[in-house]
Amino acid sequence: MKLPRKAILLLLFPLAFLIFLGGDFAYPVRGSYSDLAISHYPNAIFLRQSIADGELPLWSPLLFAGYPFAANPLSGLHYPPGWFALLFPLPFGFNLSAALHLVVAGLGMFCFLRNEGLDDWSSVIGAFVFQAMPKLISHYAAGHLTLVYAVSLTPWLLWSEQKSIISRQPKFLTRIVLPGVMLGMIILADLRWAPYAGMLWLAFSLKNSLFGHVRDGLAMVLSWFARLILRLGLALFISACLWLPLLEYVSLSTRSAMTIADRVGISLPLANLLGFFIPSLGGYAEWEAYAGALPWLLLVFTLAVPELRRRAWFWLTVLGASILSALGDALPGYSALTGLPGFSLLRVPSRALFLSGFSFAVLTGYALNHLSKEKIEQKPEPVFFMVPFAAFTMLTAAGLGLFLGGYSLPFIWAGVAMAVSIGLILTFEKKWLPTLPILLLIGLFLFVEMAAVNLNSVQKKSSSEVLGSQEDLLAYLTNNSSNPYRVYSPSFSLPQTVTAQAKIDLVDGIDPMQLSAYVRLFSRASGIPVNGYTVTLPPFTGGDPKSDNINYVPNPSILGILNVRYVLSAFPLDVENLVLVRKFDDVFIFENQLFRERTWVENDQGEDRGAELIEYSGNRIVINAEGPGTLVLADVNYPGWVVFVDGAEQPIQAYMGVLRSVSLTEGNHTIIFTFRPILVYTAWVVSIIAWIVIILATVLKIGRSKNE
Repeated sequence: MKLPRKAILLLLFPLAFLIFLGGDFAYPVRGSYSDLAISHYPNAIFLRQSIADGELPLWSPLLFAGYPFAANPLSGLHYPPGWFALLFPLPFGFNLSAALHLVVAGLGMFCFLRNEGLDDWSSVIGAFVFQAMPKLISHYAAGHLTLVYAVSLTPWLLWSEQKSIISRQPKFLTRIVLPGVMLGMIILADLRWAPYAGMLWLAFSLKNSLFGHVRDGLAMVLSWFARLILRLGLALFISACLWLPLLEYVSLSTRSAMTIADRVGISLPLANLLGFFIPSLGGYAEWEAYAGALPWLLLVFTLAVPELRRRAWFWLTVLGASILSALGDALPGYSALTGLPGFSLLRVPSRALFLSGFSFAVLTGYALNHLSKEKIEQKPEPVFFMVPFAAFTMLTAAGLGLFLGGYSLPFIWAGVAMAVSIGLILTFEKKWLPTLPILLLIGLFLFVEMAAVNLNSVQKKSSSEVLGSQEDLLAYLTNNSSNPYRVYSPSFSLPQTVTAQAKIDLVDGIDPMQLSAYVRLFSRASGIPVNGYTVTLPPFTGGDPKSDNINYVPNPSILGILNVRYVLSAFPLDVENLVLVRKFDDVFIFENQLFRERTWVENDQGEDRGAELIEYSGNRIVINAEGPGTLVLADVNYPGWVVFVDGAEQPIQAYMGVLRSVSLTEGNHTIIFTFRPILVYTAWVVSIIAWIVIILATVLKIGRSKNE
């Protein structure tokens, strides 16, 4: 596949993106939190440290008294292109990886549009609209790294479907393997995006494979359906390493108990439909709908031109369907949809707006291609239908400025951008300039507007701002014990962003996957009720971590059993056995007088004595202890953990229904806990076999091609 030189222009925006962020963290311009810092950074640090120690981690002790790292979709373990970020200092590695995926997004959309029959310049501009989509960049600012990866791969999924259709001699690789591989890679990148990408691909395949061949009858339908099953099967085999362990994890987690309200809680409000032609300039990423003034007006142009409307009917349908889906609970019957398999795990209907952005990019390319080749002769002219949008935004801006004294900037922005866009479209339509100069002007205008809009959605924070603000606190915590212990904070006073590097384990944390049994024990330990599904543990029901849990009283005894030595709080705690030992800035440090070491031996009378922790890593723990009694390890039990006492396997008993323990006879014993998740190993074998088959099929095809 040879790309024209024009496609090099699609490197400009990712390069500007990378230069702007450099080695800084991206944050929402109006937000204090980013999943990049909260989840992806600590997971990457833990993964890199474990690999440096010679271990591929399947279990992580970082949060919640331990959780299955290999089953967590945010671990970064399953998507090989994402490992590239680990080769560089973080967060620069994340920014570089995201920039490369933006390149992939642009080139994928370019190739897709070219196969749709568009000329090079229209394809380049349409591809730019996709890769510079404000929703994509605002989600990166929110830290949704894997979602950016998955969305960026979507054009290649449709391109692979095109290849299977237009290939003169459709072989097994193009008809089956290529679409299956692309869908599998999207699943590995971010499972949450897979249903949306899968539905788009399915609809596109139906349109191209069946609608154009209705006369071929039942044989054609059966052939298409057989290919579909094979592709889906291949995608599932490739991605088994992710979804198969995740199924087990979900069944044991609070995620499986999500209510309808949880699933549709972040739907697009009806009022935010204005966001399709008025930029939010730093608004909530999940509700970002703006694709640019020019793409919006080119949508109006497409609707106004019958010939173009007939050609673009599919993408107009996708656009409409994605907007309706994004409305979520405002759409009758949507709640029933969330009960379907797979969709029951989706929480954010507004992410369907990525399909809107995809549609805007395609429709932009279609409209520019039409303007390049056709002379518009119709009354009223398409521009007539565009003027009201520009007039509305400017009049609204004037009204807001005069009577309210503010809130007018987004409307002024939209009005000016639309006025310029109308001028460009009219110039193109009337052929007042040659095609190439006007296309270059359109591309330049789009670049300037998208760059400006995206700059208003992202702020930079240096590593010292994000990681270095608690150095004294971390130094105090890490210098006070040679044995591992845990920390608890009811006020998010010690974020997991900084604990991974310092190797401090937490009983609280932020992650969408939490084991139900542990959440119940944690609720007793923290004194904070946990009702239903929550991403944060403890929950912050009022949205203010520094004060939401001020009235709840922690239980030092249960916290001690969970190996909690220190409680860090933004507010004073008057609790027996929690002794104030230091205060750093606005963080109170309390030492738990009922603290227990990570492991101990307990006799029948409830008395305990120490045990020696010899080795402690993600997958293996070695302990030396004296029996008789019950050896307790203050780590969460989970399917796959096995224990050997003096070389003989013994059953693991659930201490307090959650932690690991094993019975010891009299005498000295060596106890080894090992994580051997059969489901993870099985899933890896399935995925590896799938890749081996794909590689062999590719090699054989290349060999046959050379011999022909």
